[in-house]
Amino acid sequence: MWLFKWMNYEASQCTWEDSSKLPTNCDRFIAEFERTARAEGFVVGDPMGYIVLQEGARAGWRRPGWY
Repeated sequence: MWLFKWMNYEASQCTWEDSSKLPTNCDRFIAEFERTARAEGFVVGDPMGYIVLQEGARAGWRRPGWY
């Protein structure tokens, strides 16, 4: 699952999207996300792992199932 921040929308309006439904032109955005995640100290590459970047956390987003 990916938490998408859509262009021209606030981070609080992100939506969770299944990996199988991602648009085909997301490669550069995923690469940017992974660079930022590593810079924030996350380990990237665990298919069962969840990463919510600082921007998303500030907007109140958490891993699905976290309350």
